[in-house]
Amino acid sequence: MLKKIKVICTVFVFSIMSSHVIAMYVEPPIHIAVIKRDFNEIRRLVEKECVDVNEKSPTYSYTPLHRAVLFYSVFRLESEKTNLKNIIHYIVEHGAQESVCTEDHRRRTPLHMELNRWNTDVELLEFLLKKGQPNEDLMKDLILYKLDKDPAVACLLKHISQEPVRVVDVEKKAAIYKVLNVWNVDIQNLEFLLQEGQLGQDLIAELIRYKSSSGDRAAIDCLLKHLMLDN
Repeated sequence: MLKKIKVICTVFVFSIMSSHVIAMYVEPPIHIAVIKRDFNEIRRLVEKECVDVNEKSPTYSYTPLHRAVLFYSVFRLESEKTNLKNIIHYIVEHGAQESVCTEDHRRRTPLHMELNRWNTDVELLEFLLKKGQPNEDLMKDLILYKLDKDPAVACLLKHISQEPVRVVDVEKKAAIYKVLNVWNVDIQNLEFLLQEGQLGQDLIAELIRYKSSSGDRAAIDCLLKHLMLDN
């Protein structure tokens, strides 16, 4: 009797697991085409079948653009990267621009995925930023994401203003640089100096560049440029 119950339970568990696996991999056709990196099939689906290029996947809430950008950041073969870049440009130009700022299950946009590597493709980043038109809050989040949530950078971003660059006292400017030039920045002191100095956005951007690491500076410059355009 116990053996019979054990067999029934095993079959039941296997059945649940099997259905879970099947459900997990039932993807919309546009996602399957992106997973296969099949550009011709993507074009057929978009132009002949009129599929929704912003349709979310049941797994991870990815859009097709999430997947394409993720694969682009992973693959190393130049032919694969060229094909994926063509796919990204194609789906964005055919309606996926709204996916640029769409979040997945972990609140990451395709922009976060492109930034999640050492050498960001600045040309692709620029393209996505122009097409997606992220708002100021998302731009700040992307800069923080790229700089590992540095609290000093968070403080600087809070003080980005719409004002043009002001003439700042040289001693005050030197004091701010001195505060930033340590591993663990005294945020309270930085906050005080920023409020007192009333800095313009150009100088804030300069301070963020100074605080950021030398690696991937081009990506930071690109993000700051678009943030300041919004302001």
